[in-house]
Amino acid sequence: MQLAMKRLDEGNIESTEQFYRAATDLIMEAHYLSKLDHPNIIKIRGVSSTPFSASFGEDGDGYFITMDVMQDTLRDRIPKWYDAKSSFDNKKKGLKNRLSGKRKKLNVESMYGRIETAAVGIAEAMKYMHEQDIVLRDLKPANVGFHAETGKVCLLDFGFARELSLCSDGEICGTPRYMAPEVLIGEGYSLKTDVYSFGIMLHEIASLEHSWRPRKRSISSHAELLTACDTLPKPSTEIIPCRNTALLIEDCISDDAESRPTFDVICMTLNEILSSAVKSKDHHLGDISALKSQIGAIGASDTCSCCTSPESSLSDDEFDGNEVFNNSAEW
Repeated sequence: MQLAMKRLDEGNIESTEQFYRAATDLIMEAHYLSKLDHPNIIKIRGVSSTPFSASFGEDGDGYFITMDVMQDTLRDRIPKWYDAKSSFDNKKKGLKNRLSGKRKKLNVESMYGRIETAAVGIAEAMKYMHEQDIVLRDLKPANVGFHAETGKVCLLDFGFARELSLCSDGEICGTPRYMAPEVLIGEGYSLKTDVYSFGIMLHEIASLEHSWRPRKRSISSHAELLTACDTLPKPSTEIIPCRNTALLIEDCISDDAESRPTFDVICMTLNEILSSAVKSKDHHLGDISALKSQIGAIGASDTCSCCTSPESSLSDDEFDGNEVFNNSAEW
């Protein structure tokens, strides 16, 4: 079995404060992955036998955890889905069509395949976590992978995960594009904050819109964070070719946290959408399992750069997410 190693990259740590933040995240990730057991959550296979404090001594190699290898991430796969001919209905490639700027029409069958391949498993894993009152707090495409051996979708990064009772009011962590509005204004976390992040991600899976292209900017205060977030466009569901999928997205990204559905409801709704699609003569969906295989094959590559070898380390993206203040934040 091929395994990936995750540890701190001391070359990317510029201060004692940054070291403690990153170290805490890695320890918490090991803690939660050791207690969680779900087919759509990455498996931890081992941890450093050296105590954490001793592992960074003169003779230590640093604390590490070993996990299953992922083939690629959802962030890698979305643009490849976008480039696939099967993702869209209008296949005209003439110069006039390209210059018109007309938005391509999504192929509904391909969209259902992406939902089956990625969204359902993510929702099932989140439902399992929420049943234990654990919030992920940084659900985004970069933290979702596809298992190198099974192809199954898996949640990856648990550095920000916490029991809900341990979350502090006013604490802000994660990636701004996927943060719920109440988190951004310092009102704290609930199980519904992960639902908002899922809604943004479901929109990306369904629409293939280009929010998967990350941008980085320096954020030095809460006021700057709020100002920057005001520039982020609200996802539009107009191009989603399935009304029930569009309604689910709209419910998940509601500004009113209490009105967002639970992951129990989300899982049930996604399964109903897919079941109705199979039965619908209008959609001519046919065999979803075959479509799932087709979609899963698109973008399949070797292992991703963050989970390929014993030399793997925390990426810049992970450090960016530790704090949105005094750091570059990925958008």
